[in-house]
Amino acid sequence: MRKALAVVVVAVSLGAAGVARAQGMGGIHEHDGFFLQMDLGVGAMSSKASSGGIDVELSGTAAQFSLVLGGVVAPNFIVGGHLWGVTVSSPDVKVNGSSLGSVSDSSIGLSGVGLNLTYYFMPINIYVSATPSIGVLTAKQGGSSYDTKNGFAFRLAAGKEWWVSDNWGIGLNLQFAHSSNEDKGTNPPTWATNWFGVAFSATYN
Repeated sequence: MRKALAVVVVAVSLGAAGVARAQGMGGIHEHDGFFLQMDLGVGAMSSKASSGGIDVELSGTAAQFSLVLGGVVAPNFIVGGHLWGVTVSSPDVKVNGSSLGSVSDSSIGLSGVGLNLTYYFMPINIYVSATPSIGVLTAKQGGSSYDTKNGFAFRLAAGKEWWVSDNWGIGLNLQFAHSSNEDKGTNPPTWATNWFGVAFSATYN
């Protein structure tokens, strides 16, 4: 399912970029034409689930990345495909509110693929974006990896960028992401995952 969605969002990205090029857009310090945005960030992630009266929480400091490819479809409005992910190394574990410490040689990660919608407020170059996505939660320990079922996720961001060339801008943004994922197995619990952080962005447009 995620592969099919990835194909769809890539097609939308290329289509939006093609429309932008066909319209002959390409100004200086303007949001028009082809759009590429990459960001790297840091923040906190928490994932919780309950089953049989047992509440489990995995949390920790998280690293984040994302990539958006698309194009402008209206003045300052971008549509594109979005790949994003968040990872916690050696997460802290709580069971029924009691801390069991961190788990070494392990990680949890939330990844998503979706359709990004971004709007820039000009000329101050502040933007907001939203990405409804399909997300999956992954846990790794040693050489083993465990995935939940695909679930609905979304990612929100708001940021400010400064032009450093005719078409490149760099900036900072605040992000929030959420995903709800049913585990696998018989009578599985559902993991609710939240991420909040700050990221450095580099954008070509």
